[in-house]
Formats: sequence, structure tokens, C-alpha cells
Amino acid sequence: MLARDLAEPYIDDAIEAGRESDTGLSGTGTLPLQTPDAQGGAVQEIADAAVGFPTVTFTAVLVVVAGFWVRVLLTRSGRNGRRSDTAADALGRDGVAAMAAASVVLGLSWIFSLAGSLLLRGFQVADPLHTGLAVLVLVVSLALAILATRLAVRTWRHHHG
Repeated sequence: MLARDLAEPYIDDAIEAGRESDTGLSGTGTLPLQTPDAQGGAVQEIADAAVGFPTVTFTAVLVVVAGFWVRVLLTRSGRNGRRSDTAADALGRDGVAAMAAASVVLGLSWIFSLAGSLLLRGFQVADPLHTGLAVLVLVVSLALAILATRLAVRTWRHHHG
């Protein structure tokens, strides 16, 4: 039996699901999942999760942060980023540039949110519950990222005085 023969029923179901909704989106707010044979497998699923809620929140901000760092590299700014910043001090960043700490928080938030989104995709839950769990993934991802960044900054400070 060919892989196409195995995937065909799933492709038909995905096409039918797209026709049933006005926007072509499933109840989770993302494109319907395709089978690995139909759309490139895990890479496509990760890409779908990255542009679906809640990860898309951090994806958009991560693009802005990447643009900032490209600009810094291209302009070779002479600033060291050590301004007094109460929000950055809350990260325990003594000696770490505020934007560097914020970039780590956002990067980790994106990774944790993507992992949570992929885990959440494995469960078939009703839409209101799915939305609530997605918001919980968003909040927990940010909290874990802040804690991990604080730990990394404290470790950095301990080793680099």
C-alpha cells in the first residue's frame, strides 16, 4: 500500500473541514492539521503552531527583537545598554544589558509557548476550553521564561563577578 493511499482519507477530511468553516480555520484558530505525508510532517506542524495562538504573540515580538539586533549589529552602536531600568532590574540583571535580558525572556517565551502549543494540539478539546488552555500556555510560557532568565543572569553574575 502506498503512502498516498494511507493519507488520502485524512486529506479528504482536512479539505472537508476547510469547506465547513467560513474562514477555512478550525476551532483552534489555526489551519487544520495535515497528515505528515500530505504537508511535510513535523516541520509543517511546527510552522502552523508558530503562527497560531498563543505562539504567534511571541513570534511577532521576536521578529521585532531580531530587527533590533540586526540594527545594532549594522550601526555598531557605542551604547552599552546599562541604563537604570526597574523592569530589567526585576530580572536580577546586574551587569547584563536590559535588551539582552529581554531578548532572552522573549526567546524562551517563544520556545516554551511553541512547545505548549504543540502539546495542546495533541488533545481534542472543545473550543472554549482550548482557548482557556492556550491563554494558560501563554502566561505559563512567559513566567517560565522570566524564571529561567533570572537563573541564567544570577549564574552569569556568579561566574563573571
